[in-house]
Amino acid sequence: MRKLFISLFLLFASSAFAAGPAQTIYQINGSTAYYGTLDSLCAAIVAQYNASGDPTVLVAVVGGNCQVKDTKVGTFLTGGFSQVLVCSFSGGVPVFASASTGQCPAAPPACSVGSLGSMSIITAYATGPGSGSAIAKKIIPDGGLPSAQFCSNSCTVGFDSSVPNTGTCGSPAVADAKGYYPISCTVPMKGLGTPCASSTPVVNDPAQEPTVAPPSNLGACPIGSVPSGQDQSGMTICVGKTVAPNSSSTSATTSPTTTTTDSSNDTVTSSTTTVKNSDGSSTATTTTTTTTPSGAKTVAVTSSTTAASAGGAGVSDAQKPTDMCALHPELNVCQNSQVMGQCALITCSGDAITCSVARTAADMDCKDQAAAAAATALPSTATGAAILAGADPLASQISALTTGTSVDLSSTALDGSGFLGGGSCLADRSFVVAGQSVPVHFAFFCDHISSLRFVVLACAAIASYMLVSKSVLQGA
Repeated sequence: MRKLFISLFLLFASSAFAAGPAQTIYQINGSTAYYGTLDSLCAAIVAQYNASGDPTVLVAVVGGNCQVKDTKVGTFLTGGFSQVLVCSFSGGVPVFASASTGQCPAAPPACSVGSLGSMSIITAYATGPGSGSAIAKKIIPDGGLPSAQFCSNSCTVGFDSSVPNTGTCGSPAVADAKGYYPISCTVPMKGLGTPCASSTPVVNDPAQEPTVAPPSNLGACPIGSVPSGQDQSGMTICVGKTVAPNSSSTSATTSPTTTTTDSSNDTVTSSTTTVKNSDGSSTATTTTTTTTPSGAKTVAVTSSTTAASAGGAGVSDAQKPTDMCALHPELNVCQNSQVMGQCALITCSGDAITCSVARTAADMDCKDQAAAAAATALPSTATGAAILAGADPLASQISALTTGTSVDLSSTALDGSGFLGGGSCLADRSFVVAGQSVPVHFAFFCDHISSLRFVVLACAAIASYMLVSKSVLQGA
């Protein structure tokens, strides 16, 4: 018996004083992936850089960062990471400690496989005793018992079909605390060898009972309301304002005020108020007022808090934080989102929506920078910039074309012998066609068009003047 007691005590102690997280893993800032070693984390950072098109190599780990060298441009990049303490890490999935206790979850029990004998299973709840009573709620559907699985002592159990006895069910006879009559069946069960999952119902779990009172208990209304009839299902309808229960145990008591006279003939008035805190401790606040014979007053306030009911120092409710972020700093709304990294590796921490918006903005900025760099590298961009700056590379060629060619208009370079009075008609010609001579008399035409000679000369003079004047003016 003493050995059994010692075993049970050790089992309780091991579960009650579970160790805290002791394994260190690594996480890239802003990422949800975890890595068991620092080498694997740094290799992942290098892989992310390489996937973006920049060849990199790992140089060193400095100050909590993987220092990576971009072998393409020769610059150094850093990938930030954090150390995380976990209870265990297997297959890339960490197991964290409890947020309330800081302790690691207990190891799953060693569940056996095989026959466990007969067990009593509640299959339904009736509204009254006897086999003819109406069923208020079915826990296991008709015919579903052979395939049902339950959680018993943290291990999954099921129907043992190898036992010839298929189970016997009794009639509802005794009401439970809510007034319902459970229907129990005694069936052979076997262990399935696996720990209980959260979705597996517990054997005879009271939480599976109907959540409303049975019809036999109808008619009672909460405090502050009165019955006003029944609905079509027979439920009582209550009207009025119900009184909410007082969930706070805080109370304050004030001791009688005492008045004394000290050795300096000062009047000392003292009173103490004791407040019960939510952790079971009590805070006593003493207010002392000293009045001198001249009427001057001095007030001193002192307070002290007893130990909490669960052990440890007590804390006054007035000193406990009320700010939401002070109470729950782990909430996303209480954390400032940050975007880090360059275009090749942009990381973000904080609120998921804010990070998504920030990543999109950073990606657009990176694309704009890449487009601007590509446009700057084009030869036409440099030519356009030079033209806008007044340094046109073709300016000399354009200037030469617009200036024209210099013409010597001196008297020695011009022949004016035929000007106005000069010129003569062409001599007559003859052509041989098919052995016959055909004369062409130009004198005949000259006699008729000689009057147009001055018109042609005038047009030629005007055209010559325009050509010469433009060449002189543009070349000036």
